[in-house]
Amino acid sequence: MPRRRGLSLVEVLAALALIAGTMTALLLAQSRSVQQLAATKHSAEAHALAEALILRWKVNPAAPLENEGAFEDSRFRWTREAVPSTLSSSRELLEIRFRVYGRNEGGDEQMWAEYVWLEAPLEKKRDAKP
Repeated sequence: MPRRRGLSLVEVLAALALIAGTMTALLLAQSRSVQQLAATKHSAEAHALAEALILRWKVNPAAPLENEGAFEDSRFRWTREAVPSTLSSSRELLEIRFRVYGRNEGGDEQMWAEYVWLEAPLEKKRDAKP
């Protein structure tokens, strides 16, 4: 009986199963990569907006401050909270918590950036009205 050349059905099916498994893993990895890229872009935009607003506050310290707002032409909003700091006993300081929120790809709101710093309280006119 002459020897047959080629692959058996079992070998072909095993190769197809291996290719299918590899393709599935690659597609999942690509999907995660795209999601991470989108999250990185959102985070970078949130940080850039936050830093620009904080810089405006630092440049003009006499301007009245609000406790929340939304960035123009953006899907992000921000909150600012000033509470007495417990970190310093020798001087009265305020702990400023500045947070940027926005919607993620799934439509859920999440915090994209947070900045915390200490500053000496200024005149009462600068603090926002409750």
